[in-house]
Order: sequence, then structure tokens, then C-alpha cells
Amino acid sequence: MSINYQQLLFSDIKHKLPKDCWAYSRNERKNGELDNEPVLYFNGDLHISDLDLNDPFGIESRGVEPGYALLILVEGNMVVDNYIYNEEVDSATGLIVLGDLTAKNIVVGGQEIYVDKNLQVAELFFGEYNHGELKVNGSITARVFISKDYHFDYKRFDEKRMVDVQHFLWDERDMLDDDALSILNPEVLILGDDEPIIVRSTIRAFFDEGRSVLVEKVPESIPFVFKDDLLTIENLTRLRNSILFLDNYPADKNEGWQTQEYWKGADYKRVRVMKEMPFSETVYFEQGNKAILVGFQLAGDQEDAAETKQELNILVRIIEKDKEPDWYYFDPTLPGQRPFISMGSTLWKNLLTEWSEMEYYMHKFDETVTRKRVEKILALDIAKEYGPDSDEDLWQSSFGMGFTQPDEDNVGWGKFRICKEIPGKKDDYEFYIFHIRELLNGETKVLLYTRDGQGDEHETYFVGRTDTEKYKKAIQYFLSMEKRLYFLNEDE
Repeated sequence: MSINYQQLLFSDIKHKLPKDCWAYSRNERKNGELDNEPVLYFNGDLHISDLDLNDPFGIESRGVEPGYALLILVEGNMVVDNYIYNEEVDSATGLIVLGDLTAKNIVVGGQEIYVDKNLQVAELFFGEYNHGELKVNGSITARVFISKDYHFDYKRFDEKRMVDVQHFLWDERDMLDDDALSILNPEVLILGDDEPIIVRSTIRAFFDEGRSVLVEKVPESIPFVFKDDLLTIENLTRLRNSILFLDNYPADKNEGWQTQEYWKGADYKRVRVMKEMPFSETVYFEQGNKAILVGFQLAGDQEDAAETKQELNILVRIIEKDKEPDWYYFDPTLPGQRPFISMGSTLWKNLLTEWSEMEYYMHKFDETVTRKRVEKILALDIAKEYGPDSDEDLWQSSFGMGFTQPDEDNVGWGKFRICKEIPGKKDDYEFYIFHIRELLNGETKVLLYTRDGQGDEHETYFVGRTDTEKYKKAIQYFLSMEKRLYFLNEDE
């Protein structure tokens, strides 16, 4: 790749610059103070491997006078196979591209990056330091976009206006904590007192070695726990034998009937069982004004049978306002009941898939958030400073943490609480309370609780296993804050 540029003065190229770029505006306001500054000018497209904006094209290291450049102007499209980078963010060479800019990675700060058309970053864009700014007139595409004390048009990101970014992290929204820990390779991070510190020099080393700084997230493979997706006696019985029932409820929950119920969009599903009673399981579906009830009934005339047999029983009804409608035996040959065929088939298959997911995340929560790990957290010196008698939580960026020791507040086994600020909502939080409890089967384990707000008026309640999104976040936040707590405890 040949690199052919002209080293000119700012006054030679200022007429080519966009009127809203920083250099042009500054020069106009300050009566030509930048006119004699050196610039590097490319007349046409530019294709290079990498670019260090602290020493563009080695002009400083090669002794090219004057050894620096105010900016680089590309009058065409620019493609960078590996990275655009600068380590010193107090000042660096600016970059103005009058066409499209395409790069694998961009890690910058301390200058203006101006793209007149489209910006496409295959992996990471990281802008840091308030002397730096990104301006893009066309579309912005990036796998990860991180802004730390850096200027950019955040409104278009909020509006998703010509912005296609998979992961958007911005310190103004307290989004450089658990998100950075999960997206970036841990080797490029140092745990700071408030938030992770992204180490630019380590990032550069990764780039030079051809390594990605992003963590490749493999989609979780959730096993299907049923024999198939058909409505059969075997699959209905499998629901009753699920780990989601009874044994995993706290010991003070003593009713015989157990229920798992939830909404998924406009569809309501409920599974109800008495675990010790075979054939007690029922499944209820509701969609719009239609309802389906699946259960068991005695098969045929069994008055003289030595052993009773069960068969599936399906009832349907139309829901009417202010009326208690009758149930009818499902008969697919009746024209009025044909809408229930596709409804029942779809909701049943969805239930089995969602049920498999619930069991998967229950196992994952139980394997990750163990009694031993919570007790080790509660035993930390820093945890003992922030108990129920403490005036405040232990705050780390957008996370607050509180700790209740086993002998405090009559909680028996102790608990670890995380509250997470909801981005864009002042004084609004999500709560994750990891409480060691005894179960109905006598086992002691960690259960997940939550509440809907701060203050005594909000009661703490058990998080049902149907709320898989809550359990996913609980696992993620627990791991992030556990790591942070050990770091803080060692730092004291």
C-alpha cells in the first residue's frame, strides 16, 4: 500500500474543509491563527493498514519537519484494515475524511474525527477525553461504541437515527461498569474505584498482535427438556416433575398447590400442579377472548376396572365480559372450535420452549450464586461496613450494594443486595436480593428476591422462575459485583 500525501499548510486546504468542522470554525473565529499549521493532504482514496494519530505515518519518528501535523485531510474514501489509534489524548492529529471512513477499530481522543459521509467500524470505536469529538454526517455502524468524557451527537444515538451499534456504552449514562466487563477482554481492563479503567496501551498491543479486544459471546445452547413438542401425557407429566415446583420454594411457602404463571406479549400461560398427586397437573392458556384448559380425566368407562387409566382432557371457551362462560370439550371437527387448533398448538410448543429456558436459568443461577459464594461475600471486611445500620449503600458507578449478616434483622442465613440505577430514570432502581434460605425439602440455598422501589412501603418478594430476564441479569450483576468487591476489599 503506497502512502502518498502532500505536506501543506492549513491555508492551502482550508477552502476544502467542511464549514462546521472544528479547525475551520476555529481558524475563522481566531482570524487565521491556524493558517501556518502543517497538514497532511491526500487527493483521492486512501487505503492503509493502521494509523497512529500521535505520529501519523511516522513523521515524528522519521524526523520529517516539523514533526507533527494539525490534521489529516482525505479528499475521498478511507479504509483502514486494522486500527486508527492514539495513546496520548491531550493532543493528537485530527482526521477529516470527505468520503466514507471504514476501519476495523478506532481508539482516539484529543482531536476531531470528522466523516462527511458514512463511518463503519467492524469492532470497537472508543472515544476518550473531552478535547475529542466525533462528527459523522452519514450513517454510523459499529459493533461496540464506547464514549468516556468524549463529545458526540448522543441524540442521534437515542433516536437510533442512522445509527447501527450493537453495544453502546457511555459514561454519562453510567454504562461503563458491568457492560464493559462483559464486552471487553478482561486483560484490557483495570478495576478502578468507581468503574473499570480501559488501558489504551494494552488495546494497542492486542491490535498489533492481530487480536480482538472484544469478547466473543457464543449464544447459549438451551437444552429442550421434553421428549418432543407434542401434547402428550408424557410431556404434561414432565411439567409436574419439574424442578420449578415445590422443592425450590422457601420453607414458609406451605400451600399444596403450586403455580407457575406468566404473560408473554398478549399470551397468558399457567401451569398448576400438586407435586405429590399424579395427574393433578393442568395447563391454562388465554389469548384475546379465547381460553384453553388441558388436564387429565379417567379414560372411558372404568367403574369395574382393576386399575384406573388417565387420558388427556382439553376444554375450550370464549371469554365474555361480566359473564362466567361455560367450558366445552374440544372437538376439532366443529367449525366454531377450529380457531383453537392453531392457538393451542402454538401456545403449547411455546410453553415447552419457555419452560426449558426457565429450567436452564434456574440451574445456572443455582450453580453460579451459591451459598458458599454469598457467605464469602458477607465475610469480607468491606461488607461488614455496609450492613442494615449503615446510613448508605456501597456505591460503585450505577450499582449500590448492601449486606445483611446471618445474625442481623432476624433473617437467619444472611443476604446480599444489589440495586441498579435504571439509565435515564432518576432515582429509579432495579433490585436483586440474594437471600440464603431453607427450602421445603430441607436444603439451604440462595433464592432471588426483589422489590418494586425504595422505602418501607415496598415489600420484598420472591422472584418467580418464569422471570428469566430477571435471573439472567441477576447472574450477570452478581458476578460483576463479586469481582468488584474482592478488588475493593484488597485495596483497603
